[in-house]
Amino acid sequence: MTLQVAQRVTTGQSATIRLDAIPGRTVAGHVSQVPVLPEVPPGANEASITVRIDDPSTDLKLGMRATVEFDLPQAPQAQK
Repeated sequence: MTLQVAQRVTTGQSATIRLDAIPGRTVAGHVSQVPVLPEVPPGANEASITVRIDDPSTDLKLGMRATVEFDLPQAPQAQK
């Protein structure tokens, strides 16, 4: 995810996981780790966020592709 978006994600925030292999299926999760921005290498424009699945007994298998959605607060508007 871009650094600009990663700055708005917080630990404990809810996440919705959509599985490519199972269309229409969603799994609930929560953000468990967000990088501290000084730890992001200089010049990087992306950051990795770690999400834990709330109910690991789902049909997930190692290597499944998924899309994760976060309910993010609105980005602050630039002053005019």
